[in-house]
Amino acid sequence: MSASPDAVMRQWFQEVWNERREDAIDRLMEPGAKVHGLAGGSAFADFRVRDGRIAEGWNTFDFLTMYQQMGWVKSPVVGE
Repeated sequence: MSASPDAVMRQWFQEVWNERREDAIDRLMEPGAKVHGLAGGSAFADFRVRDGRIAEGWNTFDFLTMYQQMGWVKSPVVGE
């Protein structure tokens, strides 16, 4: 029986991101899996899991909010 999609993604983030275990990538991703979006340190916003392995994922990153939090871009004034 395959692990649930939730369990696979929790395992992915624990082993690949937190523990930096590159060996987990081959174990948890299907050969030929597709990842759309930014490369590098983005998080999966949406994903497909098939037979206990990641089959496809979409990376997203909210640059505007990050820049606002860093003070690089001012947040809009709401209702003066």
